[in-house]
Amino acid sequence: MKITKNRFARYSLKSHLVFITKKRQKIFTPDHLIFLQKVMQETISEMGGSLEEFSGGEEFVHLLISYPPKWSISDIVNNLKARSSRLIRRDLLIGDSSDSLWYQYYLALSVGEFDEAIIKKFITK
Repeated sequence: MKITKNRFARYSLKSHLVFITKKRQKIFTPDHLIFLQKVMQETISEMGGSLEEFSGGEEFVHLLISYPPKWSISDIVNNLKARSSRLIRRDLLIGDSSDSLWYQYYLALSVGEFDEAIIKKFITK
């Protein structure tokens, strides 16, 4: 387990996130997923975290992220979903720009030291 430190804390915070498209529309191609992975990586990096694993299908994405304690999961999810939705619509012209790309709900699971390898294997299958 890698413990990260800053001036105020030592931490190892990881979460498994799952986002699905609105109305479970099957809209993602492999190129879209590559684009989304890049956007998600940049977004979480700017927040001081990292994208450990990423995969997806036509209507969903799975992410394993590590993040600093100054961010709540809901703030991280809001940033990831908002930015990815805006950029994929702008750059790849997917969906109606007046509607949200992502379903409003999401799955967030905390990841401990012992289940991290299992979750990484599940995501990369």
